Amino acid sequence: MIMKKLLSFLAVVLISTAAFAQSVTLTFTAKDAANQYVQLNRVVITNLTKGWQETIYWPDTTLIMQNGTGFPT
Repeated sequence: MIMKKLLSFLAVVLISTAAFAQSVTLTFTAKDAANQYVQLNRVVITNLTKGWQETIYWPDTTLIMQNGTGFPT
């Protein structure tokens, strides 16, 4: 009985932590000095804190970052 309650509790904890995972969407656009939109050939995103770098190329200038909790969902 205690083992069943413990497993149920752990399942609830794992499910609730997965609910706190975040998704961040970054969209990049560019304008010139005349305030006209210009095409970006590529955008280089560098995370100095975590030490990674990502390059995205035109026409897809949107980066979706999944910041998980470490538990698979």
